[in-house]
Amino acid sequence: MTRTEFHAIAKALNITVEKAEELYWDTFFAEIDQDDEEIAEEELQQADTPEEFLEQTINAETVEDFKTQQATLEEEVELTEEEIIELEAQEALEQDLLRNYETRKNSVLEAKYKTLVKQYGQLEDRYAEALSMKKHYSSATKTKKQAVVNDSRPGEATPILLLSDWHVGELIESGSVNGENFYNPEVAKERADWLFINTAKLIRKEARDVNIKQAVVWLGGDFISNYIHPELMESNTMSPTEEIYFAQELISNGINYLLENTELESIVIPTSVGNHGRTTVKTHIATATQNSLEQLMYRNLARHYNNTPEVSFRISDSYINYLDIYDKTLRFAHGDAVRGGLGVGGITIPLLRWIGKQNANRRADMDFLGHFHSVHFNPQFTINGSLCGSNAYSSRLGCKNEPPKQALMLLDRDLGFTYNLPVYCFNTSR
Repeated sequence: MTRTEFHAIAKALNITVEKAEELYWDTFFAEIDQDDEEIAEEELQQADTPEEFLEQTINAETVEDFKTQQATLEEEVELTEEEIIELEAQEALEQDLLRNYETRKNSVLEAKYKTLVKQYGQLEDRYAEALSMKKHYSSATKTKKQAVVNDSRPGEATPILLLSDWHVGELIESGSVNGENFYNPEVAKERADWLFINTAKLIRKEARDVNIKQAVVWLGGDFISNYIHPELMESNTMSPTEEIYFAQELISNGINYLLENTELESIVIPTSVGNHGRTTVKTHIATATQNSLEQLMYRNLARHYNNTPEVSFRISDSYINYLDIYDKTLRFAHGDAVRGGLGVGGITIPLLRWIGKQNANRRADMDFLGHFHSVHFNPQFTINGSLCGSNAYSSRLGCKNEPPKQALMLLDRDLGFTYNLPVYCFNTSR
């Protein structure tokens, strides 16, 4: 076969010379026996080029085989195209599934991220609490510097701070009191902080004129609202246990603040349970302290300050607590045992009647009470205010709206009670 004829056949088959050569070698070596290999190699060596060898060996039968193989290849190509279409459809489906998976994965990751952010915030709160506790214990174990007594200051006096009726978990909506007040745990913390800041300021101010070495801080009850009424189960922002823990934290922070920001060498803490701290439906007279969450809080605080010589507790299992300062006997009670107070004379007449009965058993020079949410100073008694301020109940009774404040008295060793000071629970700086 001439080169021209070979090229014609290759062109008719639409194959290149290189492809034809490859096909020939596959056919050639498949048909010859092992004995013919030497002949084939000799013929290949005698040929000047692969094209010349192909021209010498290709024939009509080989051309027919080429056509058959070409048809087979074309069919395979057609089948492959159909499969490609199917594969493209499958690939599109896989892409959709992948996008859906990515979307779900992103949603899961976003939810996990939000959860982690929330947990991080909780860890920050716990870390801040741990730092606070560390500071408290550090303050408890360190040796307090002795106050430098100015000999030019005559005498000695003891400030008496009344703390009661905080109701730290209560929610007072502004609309329920005609816009006169708003209260929740965040506001409670802010007011408690300002209460101790202003108390320390007043103590330092009085200490310019008289030596103040010790203070009395009365814990007078109703630090929590509790679930003693069905309505409180709806309106409270905290459970009773959450409230008692929160109140304990605020109180301990305040005690530490007074120790660190005044020259006090000691703080004496008498306690009284309130009616809101009870774990019973109604107040139990004989076992009131045994059924009080506040009594538990007082004992926890006493244990917390067990290694702090500057702080001492006077926890009573009775409704009434007594404390002697200088030559005076002080009587403390929450105040819910005093009935009446809605008449023309207000609380004064029933309270004086109650004091007279108590003096028949044991005389006191001054009575300190809470419960009524209004600061009132009298030569025979002092009633404390509240941290929460006016609420829907007091508004319904027609009680006077009073800003959040607590009471502070100064008992002079030689002159007796010299100052009655309301301590406002907000920034009083002008």
